Amino acid sequence: MAVAEYQTPEFHPAFEEYCEAIWELKEDEVAVIQARVAERLGVSRPAVSEMIKRMHAEGFVALDGSAINLTDDGLRLAEQVVRRHRLAERLLTDILGLSWADAHIEAGKWEHVISEPVERAINRLLENPTTCPHGNPIPGSSYAAPDLVALSEIPVGGGFTVTRIPEELEFTPGLLEFLEDAAVQPGHSGVVTAVSPDGTATVEIDGRHVGIGSFAATRILVTRGRAPGTGAEPAAAVTASAPHSPDSGLTTITKTTATTQPTSIHAARSRRLIAAPTAAERMSSWVVSCPTRLQAGPRNSAPVRKLAAKPAIAIRIQSGS
Repeated sequence: MAVAEYQTPEFHPAFEEYCEAIWELKEDEVAVIQARVAERLGVSRPAVSEMIKRMHAEGFVALDGSAINLTDDGLRLAEQVVRRHRLAERLLTDILGLSWADAHIEAGKWEHVISEPVERAINRLLENPTTCPHGNPIPGSSYAAPDLVALSEIPVGGGFTVTRIPEELEFTPGLLEFLEDAAVQPGHSGVVTAVSPDGTATVEIDGRHVGIGSFAATRILVTRGRAPGTGAEPAAAVTASAPHSPDSGLTTITKTTATTQPTSIHAARSRRLIAAPTAAERMSSWVVSCPTRLQAGPRNSAPVRKLAAKPAIAIRIQSGS
């Protein structure tokens, strides 16, 4: 007897990307208009206009002037894709040990091919997680939001526990790597030690001093107070030098074992991707500088929605005795 072949419901990948982007913009409380969608996806305004027309005709979005809203069908599709993306990130980090940045890129591919049976199996394996590795809630889970404030709202001397790294920061090239290396991760506690006039917050977290620019500090969500059982440890000293090139906009940061200056992260003006140097024993160095605008790539490459239309990030860190 012939067995009917199982077929999963399939949607146009672009519809999934657009519904997901619209949903995440709303989650980050960003006005959903065509310009914001174009920035989030890294595509042209005319391309967004044409796709929104198609999605409106298919019943995925409703238009209210310039505002774009998901219909019930669009919302269901968006939540499905977001849920599978965040579950995939948890699987890739918790089980397979990938870094935040690598898991984010890979999950952008997995989200379009995970079926319902696989989704249920991942949930069972991970024991029904409520958030992705960055603390963002998984749609359909039992997530209960705590009382959150932006890191920038914590006064000097105030304690905090990192809770969420919003999607907008995940799209900023180089930032996930920086935050993971600096232990600015959900569940880690710290104290704000200084705030500069430009809004850069210096925090002590896991025994290290870290400088977080105003763009990230106003978006990283924390709870007030330190998590139980956490305490400060001697921090590694970090000194920042002037940019090594007048035109590059890159800042060099050197870490030593003494306790003096904080680590920092600065926006770069460079529009080129600079490969990371090889790390040596007791010495690590990297530079990440990405363009503010990238074009859509093939579907088997890093998903275009993961690219941010934000100032590029440049980091060079050297550590040694």
